[in-house]
Parts: sequence; structure tokens; C-alpha cells
Amino acid sequence: MICECERIHVAAFPVEEIPAGGYISTSAVVGRVLTELRCNKAGEGCGYILSVTRVISIGKPKLSSAAAARKSVLVPVKFRFRSFFPTAGETMFATVYRVLQRGVFLSFGPMKYIFLHPSKMPKFRYIDSPERPCFEREDLARIEKDVVVCLKVVAVRWSDVGMGKRGFQVIATVDGDSLGPVSLAGDGFDFPSSDLL
Repeated sequence: MICECERIHVAAFPVEEIPAGGYISTSAVVGRVLTELRCNKAGEGCGYILSVTRVISIGKPKLSSAAAARKSVLVPVKFRFRSFFPTAGETMFATVYRVLQRGVFLSFGPMKYIFLHPSKMPKFRYIDSPERPCFEREDLARIEKDVVVCLKVVAVRWSDVGMGKRGFQVIATVDGDSLGPVSLAGDGFDFPSSDLL
């Protein structure tokens, strides 16, 4: 679900980086906030930040109260942004990037941790192929690498996703009407032009 949110982010400037006059320009503050958001794109309460739409206010700089040797000047910035927040019951289209016997891993935009367990695709059976493993249905529809799948979100959890990062993990299902692999324009059989005449 795409939503509009507000948030306050505190931009930190090490004292050594502040110009001699002590003035921190507005563009430097906004640039620092955008740089820090690029490194940390998701939050439990706000979802995945897609774009900053408006800077509402920039607060007064304040010296950090830390007793550490490296002091910083902290500048609070209130801004509005557009975000993607995954919610249970939502239908979305995701792309398969890995197929294993224990399930399928998919991605959608900034979300890389969508899991489709075999119990959530009851009409499909696993086909073990060294070149291209897949899950196949009786009508030969396949869920395999690089296929777009229409799915429904069953559960969402904010947790560690590895390498010290946190993100949303999603459990999905294709058990339902209009769910499963999607045929896109250009998919299907190629007919030689001579056969059509």
C-alpha cells in the first residue's frame, strides 16, 4: 500500500565538518538527510521510503550531549514522504528470483524478502530440474525464475534480514482466484510469419 507520511529525522554533522563561521546551509542539511535515508530506506512504522515529497521544517542546530571525544551538531528536519507499507490481505505482483523445493523467493520494488511456501500454492507441484527448477500446475502454468506472480500477502513481519540490516519479511499465497503466474504481453508462442499466410 502506498501512503503519505511525516517523520522527523535528525541530521548529524561532526563539529570538524562545520565551516569556520558556524553556519550550516539548508542545502547541506537536506543533502545530509537524503544521503542518510538512501542508506536506511525502511522503517518499521513507515515502510519503505520511496521519495521525499516536501521538507516541512528545519529545526535549530544543537550540540550533542554525548561525552564522546567526537562531538556532533544535530539538526532536526521534519519532512513528508511517500512510502510503500506491505499489509496483510493486499494483492501485488512480484518477480521470482529463486526457486527451491522448500519454496519460492520473490521481490517487489524495494521489498526483497517475499516467501511463497509450497503449502500456499496447493495446486502446484515441484519439478526438480538442474537447469530451471519450478513449480508447475496441471494446466502447465509455471512458477519459475523471472516469472511475474500475482499473489496475496498473508503475513508481514519486521525483523533482521541478514548482514546487520532490518526489513520486512512477507509470507504470500497464490491459493485463490486470479492468483498465480501472470502472462505478460509478448509471452507465449512465436509463429513464423510464413505460417500465417
